[in-house]
Amino acid sequence: MLSPPQIERRRYGIRHDKHGNHLPDQFLRNSDGINIIKKATGIRIKHEYWAKISVIEPMTATLWTNGCANKGLTDRSIHGMQSWYERSPENYLALVLFWPINACIGDYADSSYVIDTVAVGFALLMLIRTVLARPSATDEQRTHAWEIVQAYGCTPLARFTLFEDKLYFFSTCGSMIAYILKGRAAITLGDPIGPSADFFNCIVEFKEFCGRNNWLPVFYQVLPDNLKAYDMAGFDAICIGHDAIVDLSTFTLAGRESKNIRNSFHKMIRLGYKTQVCDPPHPPSLMHELNQISDEWLSIRGGFEIGFSLGQLDEKYLNTCPIILVRDQDGRAEALANIIFQPNEAIIDLMRYRPGSKNGRMDYLFVSVLQWAKERGLATFNLGFSPFSGIGEEPHSSAIERALRFIHEHLACFPNFKGLHFFKEKFNPIWSPRYLIYPGLTSLPIVAISVMRAYKVNQLISRYLLQRK
Repeated sequence: MLSPPQIERRRYGIRHDKHGNHLPDQFLRNSDGINIIKKATGIRIKHEYWAKISVIEPMTATLWTNGCANKGLTDRSIHGMQSWYERSPENYLALVLFWPINACIGDYADSSYVIDTVAVGFALLMLIRTVLARPSATDEQRTHAWEIVQAYGCTPLARFTLFEDKLYFFSTCGSMIAYILKGRAAITLGDPIGPSADFFNCIVEFKEFCGRNNWLPVFYQVLPDNLKAYDMAGFDAICIGHDAIVDLSTFTLAGRESKNIRNSFHKMIRLGYKTQVCDPPHPPSLMHELNQISDEWLSIRGGFEIGFSLGQLDEKYLNTCPIILVRDQDGRAEALANIIFQPNEAIIDLMRYRPGSKNGRMDYLFVSVLQWAKERGLATFNLGFSPFSGIGEEPHSSAIERALRFIHEHLACFPNFKGLHFFKEKFNPIWSPRYLIYPGLTSLPIVAISVMRAYKVNQLISRYLLQRK
């Protein structure tokens, strides 16, 4: 919870708190006019109340003074001004303040339409200012995020929180939340990272932080172990897919269940294919090969990177992790993947291959990387997130989960992830559910659109529609 000094810092409009969290200018409300009113009247105004109406303060104040001026300043006689003052002493203050304006512009009533329009326009600007203004993470915040991930990161998503597109929220007790802004939604990647004792407190503080910024807090791909904490904080949850996790202690190519991948693996060996694991830093010649594969791969997929929870072919990023390559009998690189490590677990992020290369190359790559991870003593290997897999199939599934399943299966323009799911199923993984945490049912449409924008689904749908034409 917030300490009294931190509450005071927020109350009096500090632009950044001591943890570096950005407080937009529109929330510096108590440091100006409201404090003047407090001191002049001696009235104690609750901070949270003003926070809720801060957006309409400019419009309310301007329209009120405009009405007073129209009523009082158009009365040309001293007697009229005296009678106006007698009806309401507060009007005298408006008369004194706006008398120079009246003297300069003459008939103030003629300008009322202009002033009302400006007031309403300014209020609308204040409403959308939190959407238009996009803060960015500082170097100090990124360094601090690295330190927290190094100390407390325990899932593969922890490394993805360090991508350049992320913003950071730091709790008062040392936890970190990485998020991006899409519309009004602040979408986090995974659960908060930090001391386990601070988990609930971090969620609550982030919810308050989003409320001050007029954002909707959304937690994406959270673990099932933490659902109770989100429920206590007032959030709802829906299952959005599963992670495919291979238990390396039991992984083997023997047996009937592994027949298909075993045949693919041995076929590629007979054709002269080999795998090569390259540890960072990577030489320019290797980066050139990677870029060639990536360019060919992107050319058949719209030519754009997705981001958010997926990496990009960036030299700085790839030089922090091993890369596994599949080479053909002539030594030409045909496929690549990079490997992210967390304690006792690893995950593949980028998976790219040249169009038209031999079938079975990705089976060969995955079997090779699983064997390599097993030799290194890792306990599990995460094959990654499989969106919409297994949702809405159980009798206790919610109506929303069943609706998501229907949309995924019946809308042709919606990305189809069934092929990805079936590919991972060949490795006999343990399917672990992942959840979307959102503020409530009324916010779900905005949240869904924001998540799709984070994954550039709108671009995928646009490309589909253009192809249909």
